[in-house]
Amino acid sequence: MRSVAGISHALACRYVGVHVGTIPDDDNAPAWNTLLTRTRIVADELAGCGLTLLLETGREPVNVLLRFMGAVARENVGISFDPGNLIVYGVDDPVRAVSALRGRVSLVHLKDALRSAATGVAYGQRAELGMGDVQIPRVLSKLRATGYTGPILVEVSGDAGDLSQPIATVEFLRSMLK
Repeated sequence: MRSVAGISHALACRYVGVHVGTIPDDDNAPAWNTLLTRTRIVADELAGCGLTLLLETGREPVNVLLRFMGAVARENVGISFDPGNLIVYGVDDPVRAVSALRGRVSLVHLKDALRSAATGVAYGQRAELGMGDVQIPRVLSKLRATGYTGPILVEVSGDAGDLSQPIATVEFLRSMLK
C-alpha cells in the first residue's frame, strides 16, 4: 500500500479504492477487529500522502459499511458507490442505499446487474447498463438529489475491439440527459 500511495500521490490522484473484505454484521467478530485495524493503518498511510481511502460497496449491507466507517474514525475514508455490487451480492437496494450514504460518496462506480434467483446461495450477474435490476435512472436521479457532483466511472465488459457495449452505454446515459 505504501507503493500504491507513493504512485498515486506522484500521479496527483485523490483517491485509492479498495475492497477491504466482507465486513461482518457483528462488530465483536474477530474479523471485524482485524479489518478495522488494517483499514486504519491503510487510511493513516494514505493520509500521509494526502489521499482518501475509498471503501467500495459490495458484500455487506450499507448500514454495516456505515457502522464500520464510523468505527474506523478517519477523516480520509469515503465511499466508492457500486450499486451493481449491491445487486450481485443481494445485500441491499441501490436506490435506498444512495440516501443512506448521502454525503459520504466520493466516487460512483456505475454498473448494472441482475439479481440472483437464489439470493444467499448464488451471486447475481453483471448486465449491460440499463438492462439489469439496479434501476440506473432512479439511482442517478437520487444521487443528483443528494447533491453528488463527483466522478462517475462506468463499467462495461465485452470482447476487446468490440465497441458495441460501450457505445450502447454512452447512448443510454445520453438518453437520460435529454
